[in-house]
Amino acid sequence: MENAANKNVYEYEAQRIIQMLKKDFVREDGVLILGRQDDTIINHHIFPDMGDYMPFFLYFEEGEFVETQIALYKKSLQKGLLISEHKAWGIQGFVKSYEYSDLLLGFIDYHNFKRSDDSLELLTSSVNNAIEIFKYKNNPSSLYLPKLKLHCPVLDSRDGMMIELLVEMFQIQPDEKYLKTAQTIYEKLVSGKYFRLHKILPAYSVRGWMKPLSILKKNAFDRGIIMKYNTNSLYAFLALYEETANKDILSNIVSIVDSIKRNATYHGAVVATYVPGKEYPNASLVASHAMLDFLCDFYHVHQRDEDLVFVKGIADFWKDKQGTTGLFPLYSDSQKSDLDAETDFTIALYKLYELTHEKEYKKMADACVEGIIKEHGQYDYTVVVDIETGKRRTNFQ
Repeated sequence: MENAANKNVYEYEAQRIIQMLKKDFVREDGVLILGRQDDTIINHHIFPDMGDYMPFFLYFEEGEFVETQIALYKKSLQKGLLISEHKAWGIQGFVKSYEYSDLLLGFIDYHNFKRSDDSLELLTSSVNNAIEIFKYKNNPSSLYLPKLKLHCPVLDSRDGMMIELLVEMFQIQPDEKYLKTAQTIYEKLVSGKYFRLHKILPAYSVRGWMKPLSILKKNAFDRGIIMKYNTNSLYAFLALYEETANKDILSNIVSIVDSIKRNATYHGAVVATYVPGKEYPNASLVASHAMLDFLCDFYHVHQRDEDLVFVKGIADFWKDKQGTTGLFPLYSDSQKSDLDAETDFTIALYKLYELTHEKEYKKMADACVEGIIKEHGQYDYTVVVDIETGKRRTNFQ
């Protein structure tokens, strides 16, 4: 009966969130927005996050809402391009590869749900368009400024996610160009000097006429952000390896995992950003949950005992940081939660429980879910609360 009761609570909360989003988180034109700060809406659309919310709306039979968002997305395009609403280097009007990754993931989920000619056309045309915009077939350029028809020779390591999307696209439409393009992106990511030196992907790498920027803004380029920039790429490399059985890919996965373990940890948990020679003051829940999640998948495939030791060490570190509310701090020396990180960490913990059958990890996850519903939920899922008192906070400091 306890499981049935929990299911009812989860379904109730899911429906409450959906109705809240449809009522309070849309613009006058019907577009789903980025968020709210009290009574002020954060007026940016979240088309680039379709992969985050679309499958859940579809699961809860909100197909009409999804169709409306897709129609509004198509209407928002300028000459077939999704123009970012966020500046890059202080300049408005860029088309950004990162904003296409979760968008394409959403269209893959949409097609897998619909299995219609229209959903396949939307997916295929969008993927093919992204390949051309960002020059993925030869020299990936993660930023494009259409006003000047300028492809900026900068590679955002979050583009590693495109590899996984292209592998999935190949499985849907077995055209070799998708697999070849995925291989090209992979080769560009692992061929840079920073990766060869540190076996961690840099946040960004530049070439050609943009190279002076890496000298002028060294702090922006001489670092490897773990979450997304490295972890998304690890997932993608694993997907490409499983599709191609290329041993070089497996070797680079192992190298990244080992380098992060050796160079980007704090008492066994993972830090937010690797900087050569730096000592770290804390661990990051965001980076830790991303590595924990990936390592569960990797161990399931590759069965390296040292990876299981690593992943259990991450979870055990955060066990000691869990607050009386069941929530975890965003940083190990903080007392503030982050709603997004809490939900991702619970999923990773449930994975670890399924892998090891050690009940302590399920107990940690269950307590965190209860904390999310009780503490974040009491404020209509505000982003930050105190992990000991449950009181709402306005920032992570």
